[in-house]
Amino acid sequence: AEVFDSHMLNRDVWSDDTIKEIIQGSFLFWQRDDKSAEGDSFCKLHSCGHQLPHICVIDPRTGRRMKSWDGRKWVESHAAAEYLSSFLGEFSMSRSPPA
Repeated sequence: AEVFDSHMLNRDVWSDDTIKEIIQGSFLFWQRDDKSAEGDSFCKLHSCGHQLPHICVIDPRTGRRMKSWDGRKWVESHAAAEYLSSFLGEFSMSRSPPA
């Protein structure tokens, strides 16, 4: 990854124990460089415009993007924990996906 903000996320946010616990309990973490075939395909499919880092939640039942955030705002782990917790409070996999 050539995007320094992505390196900062890896170092400061994704490595945080609280964030790891939230992700492991409710999400599948998937990270790709946008120059890779998978990353390029993802950016095209989900219209992220190669604006990186791109953080989003995809509904595994529908493949739709449920929520996305500007990854540059996730500079501190406590902010990331708040974003993820807020998402979990708003959305539930036990409810039917939106039509």
